[in-house]
Amino acid sequence: MTQQKIIIIKNTASETFTFEEITRLKKSDIIKIRDLPNVANTISEYFIKHSALFSFENNKTHFAYRKTDLTYDFLNLNTRIAFGLTLDDFSGGTIAAKIKRLKDKDYLLNLLRKSAGMFYAVIQFYHDKKARYMTDYSVTEFQNKKIFNQKHLNKKYNKEIDLEENKKNRAKAAYSNAMQIAEFAAFNKHHWLMATITCPAVFHIKPITGKNSWNGQLTPNDNNKFINNIIKKLTTRFHAKKIKRYGHLSKEPHQSMALHAHMLIYCEGEHIESIKQWINNYTEQEFLKYTDDFIKGTSVNFRQGRCESGTQKPVNKAIVEYINKHVYRCINSKAYNPKLAKNTPQENRNEQNNYKKIEAHADKFNYRRYSIFGVDGTLTKWKKLKQLTYNNKIPKAPSRLFNTIFTMVKNNKFKEFLHGSHHKKIKLIYKSNKQNTYNENIRKLVGMNINNVEFIPI
Repeated sequence: MTQQKIIIIKNTASETFTFEEITRLKKSDIIKIRDLPNVANTISEYFIKHSALFSFENNKTHFAYRKTDLTYDFLNLNTRIAFGLTLDDFSGGTIAAKIKRLKDKDYLLNLLRKSAGMFYAVIQFYHDKKARYMTDYSVTEFQNKKIFNQKHLNKKYNKEIDLEENKKNRAKAAYSNAMQIAEFAAFNKHHWLMATITCPAVFHIKPITGKNSWNGQLTPNDNNKFINNIIKKLTTRFHAKKIKRYGHLSKEPHQSMALHAHMLIYCEGEHIESIKQWINNYTEQEFLKYTDDFIKGTSVNFRQGRCESGTQKPVNKAIVEYINKHVYRCINSKAYNPKLAKNTPQENRNEQNNYKKIEAHADKFNYRRYSIFGVDGTLTKWKKLKQLTYNNKIPKAPSRLFNTIFTMVKNNKFKEFLHGSHHKKIKLIYKSNKQNTYNENIRKLVGMNINNVEFIPI
């Protein structure tokens, strides 16, 4: 694939596009459009007039829209809307919920502006010869956003809220949970599998080495979808085969702006080879959507072993630190330590700048850098219990079970929480007492049920 030269055209005249003309525009054309509100209005109006719920003889219903003057097509998650956006990019748990937002011109305009902002960041990066991860302009933009959010929250709650400190505390908690999950895996004598999933060369906007094969259209947001598709297929296979697994997923940017992912999976040893085959197959399927350069043993790299206990630092614990290094170090970096910074000021300054770029990258392209999976909802319960212990909300006559759980959470014994049956005796209580602007019920966590006793409003 040859290198693409990006030419930005500055429009000076007002624009009016029909829906058909909009659908023929390329993804990169979004940064040439001056009148995005008009475009959003045209798209929304089209779907208001030309989409409906159709019933069929088998009593099934499907949403469809008029694709051309003579043809209708079903609306599904992969339906292309405009500038690379699909229906899946709209929030909402159902097709109907997503279509409501598609018909809302203000919601659509916000989505188009975010998409344009992503592509602007990519183009600026592409033309900045010195830029790595993100441009300095994008980092400054992100820092200003954080300042705005800080001021907004302070005003909303009428008190000082330290977002940076909250973020550090969350990272410490996540790190502690990850290490205790490693101990939990060792207790169960499970095996571990680490998979590093790379991406096709077409996602590397500006490779540090090698030939540039970026197609001038893809952004790290598309790269994130590439990874998510692999994870979704893998999760579906786990559920179909009823294989219990748990672990961590971390996404990291390259200096070229492309993403790669690390997975650390804990499971029974007998499943390791099957999981490796599935990951390879699903990754190759995603590669083939863009290129045929999938290389077995390189495009996905594996390490594996049995979880250890009793050693000073088991291998799988070291891998936990490795795959989450950007998540933890970005906010607990030695670059933020004044004493260490005095010894090697330039090295620490460079490290801090890179971490700021990595944070800005995740924010701009809308992806979660770290997540824990497969612990059967216990993490949500654990987080809510943490909030209770932090606020010291204890019932007047606490049960023995509550005292046991409260002590466990207060002392951060997540491994014990996973080991025992305590989490099975806890249920979160939700109520749908509100509706959003789309007349959809909003569930709110209002309390907890511990061993069939409801108490502690949250």
